[in-house]
Amino acid sequence: MITRKPLIGCKKHIGYYMKIKNKYIIGTHVVFYEIEILREFLESIKQALESVENKENVRVELLFNLSQLFERIDESRITKEELIDRFMKEIEYIGESGCDVKYTIYENDEKFYNIGHYRRDLNYLNCEEYDFVIWGESDCLMPKEMFPCLEHVSAVADENNISKYVVTFSVCKMWDESWKVLEHPYFTDKPFIENDFDNWWSLKYTMSQEEMNEINSESVSWAQLEDDGYTGNIELTAIQSPKFDGSGLIISSDLIYNGANVPHACWAHGEDTGFMINCMQLMGESFIQFIVKNVLKVHNRKHPKKRMYVLDEDDKEGIGDRRKKNEKWAKVQQISDYNRNLLGGKQGRFYKVKEIER
Repeated sequence: MITRKPLIGCKKHIGYYMKIKNKYIIGTHVVFYEIEILREFLESIKQALESVENKENVRVELLFNLSQLFERIDESRITKEELIDRFMKEIEYIGESGCDVKYTIYENDEKFYNIGHYRRDLNYLNCEEYDFVIWGESDCLMPKEMFPCLEHVSAVADENNISKYVVTFSVCKMWDESWKVLEHPYFTDKPFIENDFDNWWSLKYTMSQEEMNEINSESVSWAQLEDDGYTGNIELTAIQSPKFDGSGLIISSDLIYNGANVPHACWAHGEDTGFMINCMQLMGESFIQFIVKNVLKVHNRKHPKKRMYVLDEDDKEGIGDRRKKNEKWAKVQQISDYNRNLLGGKQGRFYKVKEIER
């Protein structure tokens, strides 16, 4: 179903239904206030799994973070027990897809554990067993074409003797020209409008699964075959300098095996930037990022239900405005930015997590 020996930068035919050769783990750090949007992310994974015959080759791992070290649960609206019950229903939901499911519930209110810690552990602990590690995110929608595309990319990489790489799908209209290489063809010629929540191509627009599916179905040009299968076209390109955000990032296990990972200095946010810097330090000019140019991944950064049930936050305010009022978290973010700016060959002392906990 897949045409072999494709040229990078060309459109090539792929099949939709298949028995996948590789093993994948999709790991996601879910904070308690993201419980209302988790189902949308899991639905996108569930739809992606529809194309896979051997679903046991895919593990979905979720860590549900209930720690209240910096942000407390508004128990007048929902209790911790109710949150756990909601989360377990989501575990049951994704389990219905037939994939392997693993989950952890984190409740330590004294030891800080955040997305940087989780993604570093996800990489380190799973690169032995899985061929690809995928960074999930609650506000992300993965394309239903994900597995046929990744199997195709894997074949291209093997035929070109490339083993250490990342893969990204295309994105919406971004801030500046530097992101153009990642933008989906339908989005790239649209104007960037600051604080635009209404236009479908904009960074802050909240896109549905149905909208994403419609865009991808048209751009991939799926056609039904006589055997009830489907065939379509993907446009694959590659760059040698990393450019990505963390949501939906796909990492080959060999890249992690080579030592690429999230630096310990990145523990609150900026772990994607830290990983990019680490990749470039290790790989230099040999770095490869494959981009599936005509298949869109959605990152709903400003989803209206992204931050729910946080004590002393007003759900009617914007996402960014709510968190800015949390002085503790503002300090964490400031220190995270400081650490991130020291990454690489710069001298200076990093702040450690234990100092924040004190």
